[in-house]
Amino acid sequence: AFQEDRNHRFSLVHDWQWSPELYWSTKLTYMNEYLGYMQSGIKSLAESNIVNFNSKIKFDGIVNHTIGVTVRYENGELKDDVNPLFESFFPKRTTSALYYNGTVVKDKTTFSLSLRQELIGRDVQTPTGQFAIKYDQSEKLNFTLNVGRHYSYPGFNDLYWPNGGNPDLSTEKSWQVEGGVSFHGLIVKLYKIYTT
Repeated sequence: AFQEDRNHRFSLVHDWQWSPELYWSTKLTYMNEYLGYMQSGIKSLAESNIVNFNSKIKFDGIVNHTIGVTVRYENGELKDDVNPLFESFFPKRTTSALYYNGTVVKDKTTFSLSLRQELIGRDVQTPTGQFAIKYDQSEKLNFTLNVGRHYSYPGFNDLYWPNGGNPDLSTEKSWQVEGGVSFHGLIVKLYKIYTT
């Protein structure tokens, strides 16, 4: 068996500091990814092109806010040159999102809230988010608690990979609760994940 991986990336970044409290950042990225797997009776090839645009504004005050938008476009080709029963796919997908993050520090406690709403193609996804608390007892001792809702949308290889992809895969959704203690650099975490 033989596997070949190639990955090319190119990025343009623009940062603008309007004032000490106001900051704007924009990033445009292009990626080309190639994966080839060959063995007796199989010659599967997958190539994708991805364009990702992200722009965010951050303004600081009593509460530090970040508001942003991201758009990701991807297209690709999946084929098997040996298996005549496999029909080549040329999938494409656009994912756009609006997101927010807010952080406030009060005495020794830091509170943060993250929210995200995504649109994949024409499908509106379930909003996701996370709420976190961090308490600094001292410089060497702190406690954390995180509660969040997340999802994982299947990628092109998960859906269409020859001899292994499943186009009927559903979005994986989860709730996660995590608590932790850090003492003198030693970190202990406990977490529970509920997945559907």
